[in-house]
Amino acid sequence: MTFGYDSQYLQLQADAQNISHIDLTSCDPPLYGFHPEKKVIKAAIASLEQKNICYGNFRGEPSFLQSIEEYCIQKGGTPTAILVTHGVSEAFSLLARTTTGAAVLPDPTYIPLYETFSFSHPVHFYSLQESEGWSLQEESLRKSITEKTQFLAIINPNSPTGAIFSKKELKSAVDIAGEYDLILLADEIYDGLSFIPFTSLLTLNRDVPLIYCNGVSKTHRMPGFRVGYMVLNDPQEKIGELWSRIEHLARIRLSVSPVFQAAAAVALHSDCTAFCSSVKSHRDFCVQYLQDLDISLVAPQGTPYGFPSIPGDDWTFVQNLLNRGVFTTPGSSYGPAAAPGHFRFVYLQHPSVLKKAFDSIYETLHSGR
Repeated sequence: MTFGYDSQYLQLQADAQNISHIDLTSCDPPLYGFHPEKKVIKAAIASLEQKNICYGNFRGEPSFLQSIEEYCIQKGGTPTAILVTHGVSEAFSLLARTTTGAAVLPDPTYIPLYETFSFSHPVHFYSLQESEGWSLQEESLRKSITEKTQFLAIINPNSPTGAIFSKKELKSAVDIAGEYDLILLADEIYDGLSFIPFTSLLTLNRDVPLIYCNGVSKTHRMPGFRVGYMVLNDPQEKIGELWSRIEHLARIRLSVSPVFQAAAAVALHSDCTAFCSSVKSHRDFCVQYLQDLDISLVAPQGTPYGFPSIPGDDWTFVQNLLNRGVFTTPGSSYGPAAAPGHFRFVYLQHPSVLKKAFDSIYETLHSGR
């Protein structure tokens, strides 16, 4: 079994280009009318008017670095170092290019994280437990670790399931990372789209080295700005040499746009409550409507994603659904064991559009094709 951006996945995307459809795959908030606050755009314009168009510091612009530090401290972290990146994707890439050890990822997982590491690293998975709300299980986590494991990745809120891990679950992961001398990799890009209380790994990792990744693409509705950041929390200085290699690569690629960093600095101080509330209202609609259709969905606790389970082959299902005019993603693309038998959809579309799509999903499930 293959997963990630394999040929079957790419063919599905190509097929969608030739069919008129409702797209439930793209998580790009501005596509659905969710835009950054005006003051964020004004900050970018002001930066341009100030002719702030030269190369910047490879680590990041002072105003944005300060905003990131304040954001992390607010969450309970004590940053050792900060690096601004071209989205969180570049953070993953820099880490993968500077290390050789195996990575342990959740199943279901975030496809680009898997793709980035799998090019040159052994990748193993720990299965999340769907019957317990896609929870993080200590036994599965321990079984996934080998003598070559270097990284333990925690995606919280989880993409694609929408699960949010409890403080107890996270503490267990931190303890295991400490026991096996692993580096924690935290992807918390959806922390601002949490519908229940959220605990950041920044508050828990005291003596375990942590590389924390976040950005402004999702919660702050700025995907095209391509501004992310990685934060090192390493109070005992266990991975200083690794961080130096990461900074070396960042120095070579020069800098992230100072103009967009000026906007991102303002965005990190913005109140995203209204956006989160809107996304939650979409979530509530989806949960209730799918329940009425008797389609099994663990209610997402965060993110704009739903990950329902379905009978039969998920690839056949999503292809048949696309033929009916609704584009979703097969669960098998997100992992080898827990992910198959599901499909992922994005619920940022207007509820009237979602209702139409869900009716087609119901018809596809009950027609057999």
